[in-house]
This record gives sequence, C-alpha cells and structure tokens, in this order.
Amino acid sequence: MARGPSRHKRRPGRPASCAVLSQFFKSPAFARFGGAATSKTNFAVDMHTMAPVMGMLKLHIARIVERLPCSTIALIFESSQRGDPLVQQHFGELGLLDQGRPIPTEHCFMPKSAGEPCLEIADFVASAAGSQARLYHRGRTGFAKDYRDVFHQHPPPGSQFFHIAEVGGSREAQEAWIEGARRTE
Repeated sequence: MARGPSRHKRRPGRPASCAVLSQFFKSPAFARFGGAATSKTNFAVDMHTMAPVMGMLKLHIARIVERLPCSTIALIFESSQRGDPLVQQHFGELGLLDQGRPIPTEHCFMPKSAGEPCLEIADFVASAAGSQARLYHRGRTGFAKDYRDVFHQHPPPGSQFFHIAEVGGSREAQEAWIEGARRTE
C-alpha cells in the first residue's frame, strides 16, 4: 500500500496572530471542509492514502454545492511537483449535476508564488485539519486549538471535517467504504 506523508507542517502560533485568525474564521462568507487519513488508518483494501481523502473532499464539495445556487465551479489546488500528479490521479472530475444537467467545473493548479489569499486561507484550513488528525493519531481526545478556531465557528454543512480511521471495499469494482470520526462539539 502506497502512503504519502502529510505536506502540512504545524505552524507555531503567536497569541495575537491566533486571535486574528480565530476572528477571521468566524466569517460565514465561505465554507471550510477537510478530510484526513494517517499512518494509523486501517486499509482493508490496497489503495493509496489520497484516494479516500480525495473522495471525502468531493463529498464535502457536493454537499456545499447542493445548498448554494451556482452555474459554474472552479476548484483551485495548490500546485506542487509531488502533489499535482496525485491530485490528478485521485481526485479526477467532480461531475456534479444541477437538476440533471452537469455543472461546468474547472480544475486548476496555482503555484504558491502567485500569492493568492485563498491559497493562504486553504493552508490554514489544511493545517487545522492536520492538527486534529495528529490528535486522533496519538489517541487523544478533544480538539486542537487551531481546529476549534477554523472548524467550530460554524455548524455543518458550512464547516465539516472527517478523520478517516478505516477504509475497505474493492479496488477492482472501484467501491470503498470509509469509517471515521466526524466533528463533535
């Protein structure tokens, strides 16, 4: 089974900057979602770690799009030499429908050097998801501070995280089931 290490590193936080970020994430202007698997995730099927994580992200996106009227979708992934091929292989096409008609979706990669604020926001969301995944990985309970700041500011579906504990199914049939922990307050 191929597994890839997390690319997100824990950021040291100063109290003043953490307070500003916490205030920022109180905004209901955008949804935030995440999914994570760790080296302790039990894979009962031969599958790359990215496959169920990307599958969960697609489900989160679909849940948000169901509640928001939109005529097109743009998905922007932070570009990286290692990550781009994995996203292309394991995310694939989003394929959402609106009243039976496909919603046009653009899949894009953007380099960090573009300085796009949304990529920075996504990094904070991914870092918070990683903090919580590390907590689960260590067998601890409760919530990481940055996770609470990012994910506990709004109820689902606007804020969702899923820690993948177990994956099973059939690779040949391209079917999988996922067990894990969802956000609880």
